[in-house]
Amino acid sequence: MTRCARFTHFVVGNILGCYVCISVIVYGALLFANHVEIQATQKHHVDQTVALLIQEMKDSSVNSLDVGNLSLDSSGLFFEVSRQLNHEGVKGVFLQTADHSTPIFDHINKETSALDTWIYPFSVREQPVRLCVYVSNDKVWRMFVHRLLWYMGLLFIQTAVIWLLLHCFVVRGLGKAVSGIQQELSQMNLDDPKRLYGNTKFLHFLEYQWILNGMNKIIHGLAASRRELSELNSQLEEKVAQKTQSLEEKNMTLVQLNKKLYTLANTDSLTQVYNRTRFDLLFREHVAMAEHKKTPLSLLLIDLDNFKRINDQFGHQVGDHVLYVTAKLLESVVMNDGIVARWGGEEFAVLLPHIAIQRAQHIAETLRQRLEMASFDDPAIQVTMSVGASQLLLGENGMSLLKRTDAAMYQAKNMGRNQVIVDAGPDEKGVS
Repeated sequence: MTRCARFTHFVVGNILGCYVCISVIVYGALLFANHVEIQATQKHHVDQTVALLIQEMKDSSVNSLDVGNLSLDSSGLFFEVSRQLNHEGVKGVFLQTADHSTPIFDHINKETSALDTWIYPFSVREQPVRLCVYVSNDKVWRMFVHRLLWYMGLLFIQTAVIWLLLHCFVVRGLGKAVSGIQQELSQMNLDDPKRLYGNTKFLHFLEYQWILNGMNKIIHGLAASRRELSELNSQLEEKVAQKTQSLEEKNMTLVQLNKKLYTLANTDSLTQVYNRTRFDLLFREHVAMAEHKKTPLSLLLIDLDNFKRINDQFGHQVGDHVLYVTAKLLESVVMNDGIVARWGGEEFAVLLPHIAIQRAQHIAETLRQRLEMASFDDPAIQVTMSVGASQLLLGENGMSLLKRTDAAMYQAKNMGRNQVIVDAGPDEKGVS
């Protein structure tokens, strides 16, 4: 079922529902009025018949009210009265005096439903008496149920006829009107909306025109809102792009500044190798790692010989250049096998993880020879180094390793400079 069909059936269902509700109220009122009228008619007929009975009793030749045979069921004087009372639903008539009650008409049995009692007082031979009439409502209710069924059948037939009429005229007509609008809406482009014209057969209905005009206003309002939203979205995207670009530029600047800060914090500004602070941190980490993994760790401490004489003779700028060239020479020899750092002044430190003392001694000797053969701008400049070398011993801490290496370096200086002294441990020492 399409949306259009669902809409038309919804409209027809509401119309039928309203009609059925109104019809039930109207038929209920008519049924109640008819029930009241039937009760009044029954009362009127019984009153007339009882009045005739009373008159006939007064005019009859009854000698005494104490006689036992005043029955209306036998043929004779009261036969017609009996027939009329029975027709109106009277189940019993009793003549009551002050001391006894005489049945005149008695059809009361166990199957008889609840009875209404109607009292008719009168006098016979100046003696007050009354007739008690017991009336059943079965006839009234049978007529009520009959009329109810008749109304229900009439309502069913009327509803069916109205449904057929609505289906033939309203559903089809409304379906055509709505389907035309639905087809136009399905083909509409909100970027450039066209006016809705609907079904031309219904344009002469003012209500149909109102609906179309209202829908056109809504559609054009939606289109305008969509254009405004698109413009706002474009502006927002542009601002976001600008902010993003600005943030990226600032982030790149921040990264570069962080790199510079890292370099300044960890690198010696003159020689461009690690400074003492960074070396101390790396030294502690590698000592802990060597102790944990039981791997060799060697340390070289280097001091440039007679460096003060170079500063005094050639100037501090030349001295700075010598320090820079020395640092680069150390890096070129050690490469990825170790860590080079400026220890302070004209002293350098070289940390050699995973390298035993024999290879460390060879590296130290290579460094010493390369620096001795290095050339500078002034041929009169000749630089040598004194090197102390040692390896971390089992159970030794970092402070002890530094002291032994530093002592070996000073021993090399004291023994004539330009040489490598190896501190192999507390039992033996090697000289190169």
